[in-house]
Formats: sequence, C-alpha cells, structure tokens
Amino acid sequence: MDEPGTTDASCLQHCEQILESCELYWELCASGNRSIMCIYPLYQTAAIALTQMEEHQHKAYNLFERGCSLMDERVEEYPIALYLLRALEVIAGDVRLPLSDGLLRIFKRSSLTAYNTTDVPVAFVLPIPLEMVQPIPIEEGLWTSKTGIKVEDLISRQFYRMVRI
Repeated sequence: MDEPGTTDASCLQHCEQILESCELYWELCASGNRSIMCIYPLYQTAAIALTQMEEHQHKAYNLFERGCSLMDERVEEYPIALYLLRALEVIAGDVRLPLSDGLLRIFKRSSLTAYNTTDVPVAFVLPIPLEMVQPIPIEEGLWTSKTGIKVEDLISRQFYRMVRI
C-alpha cells in the first residue's frame, strides 16, 4: 500500500506538501496580492489523487477532497476554479468515486448554468489518463490531448448527460 520510498507514496507525499504550501500562501498573502497560479496546484493535486484512488484510497481521497475544498474557497476570487471543480466532478463520477457530504456540497455549489458557461477557457487540460473517463458518442479525438483531457469537453459532456436525462 503506502510503502515509504515507492513512487506512489512519494507522489502523494508531494501532493500533501503542495496543499500545505497553498494553504499557507492563501493565509499569508493578502487577497489583492494573490496570483491565480496557486489554483493550478490545487487541481493538479486533486487530479493526481484521482489516479491513485485504487491503490491508496484513504490518503488519495483526503487529498482529493482537500484540493477540491481549497478550490471551492477560491471560486469568487478565481472563477476558473468553478470549471476545474466541474471537470473533477465529471471524472469522479466516471470512476464511480463515492462522494462525501462535503464533496457533494462543493459540487452542488459549483453547478454550471448557461450563464456561467459562456466564457469557458479553451484548451485547458487536466493531466488525467484518458482511460479514467467514459466516452460518449461524439466526434473522434474531441477529448484527447497529448497531456490529458480538455476541461471544456468534460463540461460539455456534463451538459450532454443532463439533456439526455
């Protein structure tokens, strides 16, 4: 499982250190002086935790929940966090991750509407292995990028699912 010195254990330990650094940054840096660059480590940590869920369920789940929670706290200041949370929710659903009450509340708050999807950033990619998501019948190659899955495609897929229900 979490044997010290393994690649997986080192990766998760690094994710934990990243979240600790981000928490300290948000605590010490005044809101007018913050940078959006601290949002990226939050979603990267959550995305990496999703890839480690099978082997390191407890630690990876805690990192995923913590990363999502920190992003949720920053949605008003950095609206891009809303899109990242929605993309992570889609992937969590695809891997059938049971969601805690806290994550359910976060994802409910991050609901997208026609209003707040008019400015979805294009070509924003989550570093997630393609086999983690369930394809839907749309254009070949739409989801793929050499580095991961396109956020805008995940979000549009969420709407596709809602329309079909």
